[in-house]
Parts: sequence; C-alpha cells; structure tokens
Amino acid sequence: MMNNVGELYSLIHFLRIKPYNEYQRFQSEFGMLTKGTSGKRDTDNAMRKLQTVLKAILLRRTKQSQIDGKPIITLPPKSTEIQHVVFSDDELEFYKALESKTQIQFNKYLRQGTVGKNYSNILVLLLRLRQACCHPHLITDFETAPPGGEALTIDVMKELAESLQPEVVKRLLETEGFEVQCLPHYLYLLGLTLLQCPICYDGIPNPSIIIPCGHTTCAECLTSVTEKAAQDGIADGNEGGGQAKCPSCRGRLEANKVIDYKSFNKVHNPQVVDDDETASEASDSNDDETESETEDESEDDIDSDGDLRGFIVSNAGPS
Repeated sequence: MMNNVGELYSLIHFLRIKPYNEYQRFQSEFGMLTKGTSGKRDTDNAMRKLQTVLKAILLRRTKQSQIDGKPIITLPPKSTEIQHVVFSDDELEFYKALESKTQIQFNKYLRQGTVGKNYSNILVLLLRLRQACCHPHLITDFETAPPGGEALTIDVMKELAESLQPEVVKRLLETEGFEVQCLPHYLYLLGLTLLQCPICYDGIPNPSIIIPCGHTTCAECLTSVTEKAAQDGIADGNEGGGQAKCPSCRGRLEANKVIDYKSFNKVHNPQVVDDDETASEASDSNDDETESETEDESEDDIDSDGDLRGFIVSNAGPS
C-alpha cells in the first residue's frame, strides 16, 4: 500500500532498479507526481513512464491466475452475515455520555461558524464514537470516573484525610504548585495553583491523594494504574486482579482509600476552601451579569423572522 509515488523509491532503491535507484534521478523523473508542481502534460508523461517501469518490475497476481493449469489459490465464495449487537446497560450509558459530549462540542463549532476549520477535529469525534462501539477502553481522552466503583462520600473522604500522619499533612501543606496563565481570565485572577501529576506531568487543580502515603496524581493516571494492575493480575491467574502501587513510593494503593485535594483542604486547610468559595461566588455573580447583558444584546440582533443566520460572517472574509 502506497500513500504517494515518493514511497516507491525505497523499494526501487532496495531492488537496485537502475537508473531510478538513485534518488536524484527518481525525483527528476517522478517527483512531480507527488508534488504536483508541473503541468498536466508533464504529469501525464511521467505517469506513463512510471507505469512502464512498474509493468517491468511488478509481479501482479489475481485469484484468476493459474499455475500448471490450476488456480493459484482457491477461495471460498464470499458470504455476508449481518449481526446487530446490542449494548449492555453500562456500555449504553458510556456511549450516550460520549455522544452527548460530542454533540456539545460540535454545536460549539456550529455556533462559532468554525466547522470548516475544525474538520479534522470533527472526524476525531466521530472516530471516538466508533471506538466506543468496539470497546470503551479504546477511549483514552474521555473524562474518567474515579477508580473503585462509586465515588466516596464527603464524610468518608474527611475521615480518611484525618487519618493522615502529621508528617504527611505537613508535606502536602508545604507542596508548591505552579501558576498557569493560559486559563480563562477569571480563573487566573483567582490565583489558581495547579499540582503536577508525577505520571503525565499535567497540572491538575484537584488531584487525587493516595492514603496513607499522601502522594498525589491525576484521576486519569490513577485509573490507568489500577486497571493495569487488575489486568496484570488476571494475566497471572489471579481472579481478584493484581495489587496496584503508588507511582511515587510504590506503596500499597487501594481504590477505596483515595481522596481529593479539596477534601484534604477542608480538614487541614479550611481557609483555602473558604477563599475559593468566596471567589467562586463573586465569579458566578459576574458571569450572571455578563450573560444578562449578552442576552439583551442578542435580542437586538434577531431579525424580524427570529433568525440569526443572516448575521453569520463567512470565514473567507470580504471578497
């Protein structure tokens, strides 16, 4: 399988088909078929010359080909069987969630008039839906729920946070994150500080904390670690799965003993939680005022038919 004529060179070079096994000669004769820089006449001549070369060196066999009067291969007749596969309840729930997320993203492109610019992104969204039909684990960039079944309640997380050793609490309180300036303006004004995941190195505002060691990681990487341990355990013949380990200290990792950073702060650093909630309420209030102003402005933009399509500006710009 070849994507373009240029990929033929490696085969011709390996087979030493002179004079085209020299790169400069190959490019001068057939390069225009890949680049498309020449006129139609030159391109047609180059294509006929390439077909002549391939006819001399290419061995082509079909199922009608014969050796000693017998078919080179005997294939059974093609049969088509259609099976309609039904999702299980969990699979259907996962697919519906992914479908809703896809529709929301596509609608954003539609409202912004950037469908053409995001053509490749839309194809990826459709690919993710097809992958979900094969197996949910093929989706690696979907928001992942915390491992270990249902999420822990706030009270349970507080109890686990209180069980941390003093030295672990001190280390977490002294952990310095880093500010990210590529956030929405109102989040940056809040002084949002992110902690870095030791596996993917992404900045995360609310990392998962492993009990009792107190090391942090993002929820996605934590899920990957626990799932890999389970798969390794099954591969070793252990029906209960393998034992996951903390990515930092290699200590025991139990999915039902993982809390988040917000729960930790509620117990050991409540001042930060109070400041965040106050700032969040102020931000929500500003957002409500902005949305109200936007709604008033948008009502003036609606034409007599209640249609906004006349106000969409083409991506091509003025002619």
